[in-house]
Amino acid sequence: MNDLSDHRIGYLSGCWVEHDQMRISVDDAGFRQGVTVVERLRTYGGVLFEVDAHLVRWQTSLDYLGLNLGIDPVGINALMDELQRRNLSWLAKRKEFGVTLFATPGISGGSDATLGIHLNSLDVTTIGRRQTLGQPVVITNVRQPHADVWARSIKVRCRLHYFRADSVARKFADDAMGMLVDDDGSVTESSIANFAIVESGSITSPPSEQVLGGITQSVVERIASRNSIPWRRERLSPDRVVGADEVLLMGTDTGVWFANRIGNHTVSGGKPGPVYSILAASDVWAG
Repeated sequence: MNDLSDHRIGYLSGCWVEHDQMRISVDDAGFRQGVTVVERLRTYGGVLFEVDAHLVRWQTSLDYLGLNLGIDPVGINALMDELQRRNLSWLAKRKEFGVTLFATPGISGGSDATLGIHLNSLDVTTIGRRQTLGQPVVITNVRQPHADVWARSIKVRCRLHYFRADSVARKFADDAMGMLVDDDGSVTESSIANFAIVESGSITSPPSEQVLGGITQSVVERIASRNSIPWRRERLSPDRVVGADEVLLMGTDTGVWFANRIGNHTVSGGKPGPVYSILAASDVWAG
C-alpha cells in the first residue's frame, strides 16, 4: 500500500508521472553502462540553494558527455518551479527538501536522451547528528578514477569507487564515511563530501583539479573569507589529515559538518572545533 504522506509527482522525459513510476528502460545507457549525469540541490529556509551554480555544473557535465536534452538551464529552472507547484501537499509536510536532476543518453545513445527531475526528503536526524556530534572518517586505499577516465569536474551516477570506500569505512563504524586517495596517496574526497583541514586557524583543501568542485564548499569558502580565515589548496597526505586540528566536511544534504575521528585518531577531542563553529554559525544556512 502506498504511503499517502509520501505521494509525489516527478518529471520524466516530457511527462509528469507518479514518483514511484519514474523508471528507465533496461536498454537505457543509464542502466546498461551507468552513463548518468546527476545534480542534487536542497533548500535552506524553503528556498533552493545556489541554483545557478548547480545548473552551471549540470550543464558542464552534460556537455562533457555530449548529452543534448534540448532544454537550457532556464528551462530546467522552470521545470523545478513546476515540480514544486505540483507537490504542494508533500512540501507542506516538510520544512526542507531536496531536488534531484538526472540525465542519460537514453536507448539509442543520445537522440532520445532521458531527463528526470524529482523531489527527495532530507534525513534531518542524520544531518543534525553530523553537525553536532561529527562523523567518523576512514582514509581508504580506494583510488579516485584517473582524470583520463572521466573529468573530475563532472558529477555522474557511477559511484562504484565511492561505494567501495564506504564499505571499507563501515567495517570500522556503521556511520563512518570512506575517503578516496589519489595515485600519489593524497586524500581527495568522499561519496558525499568535499573536505578540508584546519591547521593553526588556517584552512587547506585539495586542489580544484583533484576533486569534484563542490557547490557547498564554494559557499563555505566565502564564509571563511568574510571571517578572515585563510584558505589555500594543496595535496593532503593521510598523515597531515590525521594530525589536523579540525577536519571539515562539506556536501549538499548536510551543508558543513566535521569529522570527529579519522580512523582510530580523535580529531579536536571529538567535538566541534572553533573554525567549524564559525562556519556553521553563518546566517547563510538560515535561507
